[in-house]
Amino acid sequence: MKKALIILAVLAVLLVGVFCVYYFVWTAANMNAWGDEAYEEGKLEKAITWYERAVDAEPTNLEYVFDLVDANIRDGNFTQAERTLIRAIEEKPDAALYAKLSSVYAAQDKLLDAQRLLDGIADPTIRAELDARRPACPMVTPVGGEYHELVNVSINSDALVYYCLGDGFPSVLTEPYSEEFTLEAGTNRLQAIAVSEDGLVSSVYDATYLLVGVVQEISFASPELESVIRSMLYLPAEEPVLSSHLWEITEFEVPVEVTDYTDLAHFENLEKLTIHGSVVEDYSFMSALFALKELDVSGSYISDDALKYIGLLPALEHLNLSNCGRSDISALAAAVNLVSLDLSSNSIRDITALEGLQKLETLYLQGNAITLLESLGKMSALTELNISNNNLASLDPLESSKGLVKLIADNNQLMDVSVLLSMPKLTHFTAANNRIGDVSYLSSCTQMTHLDLGNNRLTAIDAIANMTRLSYLDISNNAITALPELPTMAQLQYFYASHNELTNIEMLANQPLLAYVDVDYNPELKDIICLASCPMLIKVDAFGTKVSEIQALLDMSVIVNYDPSAVVDAEDD
Repeated sequence: MKKALIILAVLAVLLVGVFCVYYFVWTAANMNAWGDEAYEEGKLEKAITWYERAVDAEPTNLEYVFDLVDANIRDGNFTQAERTLIRAIEEKPDAALYAKLSSVYAAQDKLLDAQRLLDGIADPTIRAELDARRPACPMVTPVGGEYHELVNVSINSDALVYYCLGDGFPSVLTEPYSEEFTLEAGTNRLQAIAVSEDGLVSSVYDATYLLVGVVQEISFASPELESVIRSMLYLPAEEPVLSSHLWEITEFEVPVEVTDYTDLAHFENLEKLTIHGSVVEDYSFMSALFALKELDVSGSYISDDALKYIGLLPALEHLNLSNCGRSDISALAAAVNLVSLDLSSNSIRDITALEGLQKLETLYLQGNAITLLESLGKMSALTELNISNNNLASLDPLESSKGLVKLIADNNQLMDVSVLLSMPKLTHFTAANNRIGDVSYLSSCTQMTHLDLGNNRLTAIDAIANMTRLSYLDISNNAITALPELPTMAQLQYFYASHNELTNIEMLANQPLLAYVDVDYNPELKDIICLASCPMLIKVDAFGTKVSEIQALLDMSVIVNYDPSAVVDAEDD
């Protein structure tokens, strides 16, 4: 019993000792002090460990938090310093914590992060305290706006001011503002921010200066372009080229020898610009072309950045981007004023960016890799569409395009064209080289003048009976056995029906303007004399048929291409 009591006494003493060590020695204050000792000795890793333990013990103690932050900064670990301050702010917001975090951001040239941090403080008391300490927003003279002369800008502040022109954000890596500067003609975006010695930043000054109608001498970056302009304007070498001279130019095609387009920013009144076969990547000059309505860069290399500048042209209505090597056209979503767009001969699969271009009337998409047309479903203004040479299986998304006048859909995988019932204004439809077997839906297209359905799977073409305005018809390479009874078609000039199974073409008789007929390789066709009633007939092709009697046509000076020996051979057989 006595021995057990001794053991219990010893254990009690040990527990008291551990308790005293934990509560009187292993304290946040002591751990922070040990961190201070390691910090003074340059043992940063050890110091950070002790500081972290002190902060874990008392996360709202600002002294401990700042010691840990300073140690991380001295160790070059700014990211950990930021995280420590952000956690402390989440634990208990305090103006000193926000100020410290702002200084950490500023030390890393993260002025935008610092500005957003201080501008976004929700607590009104903390916000007011910091607003009183922050430098004021820089005073810029003159303020942003439209000017018709060169503008000298001055900036006033009690703190250092960093500024930038154009995109980006002010940086402490640049020289701070020291003296007034002159803005160039065109569009200038000016951003300025003040930074105090303790790392607090002001709100940002952000304004746009539009300098238009400023007459000044142009110093060309491209001697090749200067030579072309002097020749156009009949300006001798000794006479300066003024900005007012360039304002006279509203249409311009860039010669291939010009490889620096910077000077085009001075063409403020340019409405039409053509750049063919170019590999120049810098299209930043376009940000100054507010009047540009028509742009043709077909056959040129258009980078992602170049397409962004093009998409942001405010007055652009007509754009030709054919054969530009594009697969991504997402930047065109901003070009909402486009009326006509040519994207032919590229590698485009996704046309989602076109959904919002509701003003489009003409759209060329031929020669791409498009499989779906859903993005065109709301284009009610569309009157002309070329989607040939893609991989389309359906035209159904075009149902709302009731104003379509011209639709070209050759060389796809189409089988069903029932959507044509909703296109009564259609005058030009070509869908050669598809898999179409039924065109009865065309009966509603009574305004049709040009129809090409060659190389499909047709067995009947009765729908053309309602097309009294038809001038061109191609139904070659199908399996059509008979033509419908046709009314007099006052405009029909071209009829192509080779490689079918026609036995009778009397329905073509008395067509007043019919000039060219091709019925090659309709093996059971015997009689074409009915065409003698067509007074404007010029040429008939009838190879691979059983036609033998053509004298009436020859008497009209009609050219008839046929093989009479084939008829004799057939009779002999």
